[in-house]
Amino acid sequence: MKRILPLLLSLCMILALAACGHGDEESSAEEVLTGTVRYMNSDPALQESWQRIAEAYTAERGVPVEIISSGTENYMTDLNYALNSGSAPVLFDVHSAAEFRQVEPICKNITGQKVLNQVITNAFSLSKDFVWNATENFGAVGYSIDSYGFLVNRVLLEKAGYHFSDLKDLASLSAAAADIQSRAGELGITGAFSAVDSAVFCSNLYNACAFPTLESDGYANPQFLEDVPGQMRGLIDVITANGAGLSSYNDLNSFIQGRTVFCPATVSDYSAEMEAGIGYENVGFIPLYCGVGKEEDQGLCTNANRFWCVNENASEEDQKAALDFISWVAEEEISNDILADEMGICTPFVNAKTPRNPLIAMMNESLATRKNPVVNYLDVGYTG
Repeated sequence: MKRILPLLLSLCMILALAACGHGDEESSAEEVLTGTVRYMNSDPALQESWQRIAEAYTAERGVPVEIISSGTENYMTDLNYALNSGSAPVLFDVHSAAEFRQVEPICKNITGQKVLNQVITNAFSLSKDFVWNATENFGAVGYSIDSYGFLVNRVLLEKAGYHFSDLKDLASLSAAAADIQSRAGELGITGAFSAVDSAVFCSNLYNACAFPTLESDGYANPQFLEDVPGQMRGLIDVITANGAGLSSYNDLNSFIQGRTVFCPATVSDYSAEMEAGIGYENVGFIPLYCGVGKEEDQGLCTNANRFWCVNENASEEDQKAALDFISWVAEEEISNDILADEMGICTPFVNAKTPRNPLIAMMNESLATRKNPVVNYLDVGYTG
């Protein structure tokens, strides 16, 4: 058995789509800012969209914004080089707790800043203290989120005699999958489950199984983590017995083409091809039910996968300008439109625009009503 104990950062129970309360230490809208924002964007494909946001901000606030982009596939190498150059960015991205650890010493403590009032929960922020369920000393704020769970073809599910609401725990999912698998030929499908990417699936499942105890007891008795791999086995056995099983990739094509009923995926995997093949109203999304804790409260595995950090070594004027910029991006309609419509980013902002994606509505419902395993992507995950 191979297990790597992940560091769970900023895991918390999400009770409602409401911002956490903080004092506002940031520049007010009336303050005249004199700094310059130099933002290192981690995705070259989004350069033009970020440039449009920068131009709109400058037109309104009068503050220059320069968007620079990583030139290679190794963003962290480029970032570390830039941070040690004479023209270091004042604002930059990281994608995970592991990347945050590399740059944490120069990340400004943004606790109390306005931008943290503009996200639905600080579970999508990272603490410089590296503690679970942090409430202060934040050094990174998540601005892009994604959820992981099982996609469900509602049409095929109903053809097999089941309703979406029937899938409420591991037992009901297991029974439905076994029945569907036994009638695969009759139903005109290849199996209940598509092939599953083992690494991604097992990492998310590990955290889904661990969350109920972490939520209630934290690390008071870390011995419970020794039991997690065994708890994972129930759902792994279900997908192995009723489909193509664990693989090196997710077979989304078989799901899109109507050859399977269930497929693990993320919100961002929803596509025009899926909508055309199955239909907007016919795609469902359920958690990784694992038979642990109160499954009626279990939510999707929701992760922040992009974070903003402010360079503490930059001038005070530039730091203020950077904080004003990200607060403006989170709040303004024009920037939220570009993030959703052009970049395809699902943001955790209170004023976020929702792209045409039925899975986002399900993610939001899960965040609002369930005790959700929120994992701000860990240093490492369980890989089997």
